[in-house]
Amino acid sequence: MRILVVDADFATRDFLSAALKSEGHQVIAVGDIHNAHVALSAWRPHLVVADLDLIDAMGWGFLRDHPRPDSSWPPVLMYSVEDPATLKRMEDAARRIGACCFLRKPFKLDELFGALALCESRTESGDDAVGLV
Repeated sequence: MRILVVDADFATRDFLSAALKSEGHQVIAVGDIHNAHVALSAWRPHLVVADLDLIDAMGWGFLRDHPRPDSSWPPVLMYSVEDPATLKRMEDAARRIGACCFLRKPFKLDELFGALALCESRTESGDDAVGLV
């Protein structure tokens, strides 16, 4: 699967890229919204894994820029540092704008891989519900 990783933090991008590649995925990692848009157009990933806390634009805006459902727009797995009190609000907001899954940082690799499988299965079944992992 072709996966686009969007995160402003180099260490996180590098870690996620290495982990996803170790599972056999093709990965392009970028650090800002501009390069994410370029990669979406040129590379056509199957899935986007994105941090909500991007430097040049909030991840929510990144999703809102692309209306859903749109078969040309890949599913998006969002993650962020959120306290337990705001998780339900984040899950609801993610659902409204089309994220296939939401992870709370820090997360373990098995949680990431489980979320990827969830996004992939929901995409194949046409289910647009958001999972909170």
